[in-house]
Amino acid sequence: MPNQYESPYVDDVSLPLGLIVYRAVNPTFVDWLALDTTGNPRMNSNVFGDYSAAKAAELGYPGPAMSVCTDDILTSENQPITRVLDRFDDNYGIAEFTVASLRSVTPPLGMCRDPKPQAPWHALVFATTRPRLDSEKAALRNMSRLVRLPRRLDGE
Repeated sequence: MPNQYESPYVDDVSLPLGLIVYRAVNPTFVDWLALDTTGNPRMNSNVFGDYSAAKAAELGYPGPAMSVCTDDILTSENQPITRVLDRFDDNYGIAEFTVASLRSVTPPLGMCRDPKPQAPWHALVFATTRPRLDSEKAALRNMSRLVRLPRRLDGE
């Protein structure tokens, strides 16, 4: 009998489906020559990748996951969405999607809050039934939009 994947995280199913979630966008993960339907450069699905198991362990997480920020806590703390970029340089952009987007990926992705002292809006997105596939990252990319363009780097 094959091993069943068990996520080390607990999905917070109480999160509202309309909750806006933000993700920092590395400018090297943007295709400046391909435009999406809004006229913005298309994001590579790698924008929505998990930390590797090794990186997750280094950060103190029990398994692979993707760091995100939630709009509700940013708003309640009276903070701009640019706080998403606190750990990044000015070249990064910001993508947004909703909890409903996470739930509509097949299989649905989970999410839990992971507040930090300097970032109470921090949360984690993770696979619930098996390690995430590239197709799931691409599906999430297709349901996301850039709300702050990354800075185009020389040579791109």
